[in-house]
Amino acid sequence: MKKSKIIIPALGMLILSTAASVTGTVAWFTTVSSATANITSFAVRKLGGDLSYVVAAGVGTKKVDSSATSSITLDGDNPALCDASFNHTTKHPWKANSTASAFTEITTENVANWGVTSTTPAQVTYYAVSWSYTFTYTFGGDSTPMNLYFGSADSTITPTVNKAAEGTQTEQTYKGFRIAFLCDTSSRAVVWAKNQTSANCHYVVASNDQTGAYSNVNSTSAAGNLIDSTGIATISENATGTQTRTDYLGQFTSGSNTLVVKCVAWYEGTDPNVINGSEMDTVAAALTFYTRPQAA
Repeated sequence: MKKSKIIIPALGMLILSTAASVTGTVAWFTTVSSATANITSFAVRKLGGDLSYVVAAGVGTKKVDSSATSSITLDGDNPALCDASFNHTTKHPWKANSTASAFTEITTENVANWGVTSTTPAQVTYYAVSWSYTFTYTFGGDSTPMNLYFGSADSTITPTVNKAAEGTQTEQTYKGFRIAFLCDTSSRAVVWAKNQTSANCHYVVASNDQTGAYSNVNSTSAAGNLIDSTGIATISENATGTQTRTDYLGQFTSGSNTLVVKCVAWYEGTDPNVINGSEMDTVAAALTFYTRPQAA
């Protein structure tokens, strides 16, 4: 029985510039198959139901129009991202001083704290940006609880060189690009590092540059908090799901069929590629989410 899948195919034009910043737009689309079909007096129902979403802007983003599935763009004058860090356990970004010798946790989520503005020239630079999806699963004839997963195997980040590395350096900034998926309902916090290995994936946990390591990377038997470049095996189309997988985000039930997943995007300053003189890359991402029935 084929289950619902959403492909959100364009997280577009994120650029880490020569000033260690990112600029561009983020656009979202979806494809969902029809739920029912009628043949004379016989109704044919797709038991798997349908998965849909509504997007909402967050810090540093805005909706292009008022529609439920509007595209999202970075907000403000000449918007950009600088390198930062994000602690998935506290759900707060960290910013560094000018010499990256001391770090400050940003505990309030708003533009004034997540961004820095200037008037000459007029521009805004964010440490991180956020947006959210409200996913709704419409049940058919089968009311078995359905799990929501992030489809790491079908999601991509594609880099384009914006500026070549300096001298003999070979570092590439796209490897430091991260997206966190946060679901308060399930208390899940998953970080996606599509183009980096877990050995190079850390995050700031203290002002003296103490860093933490992610747990249960890519696990299918323990709900960890990092999906790295190795990825996690997809669940078979006809298999039931499990809540112990790292890519598990939350569960729909017939009595509670919505989940809100907040996304946070940033360039990880602790990544060895996000340094002065490295190759500056434009990245475009495609995100996939899908459902599977909860195991009996």
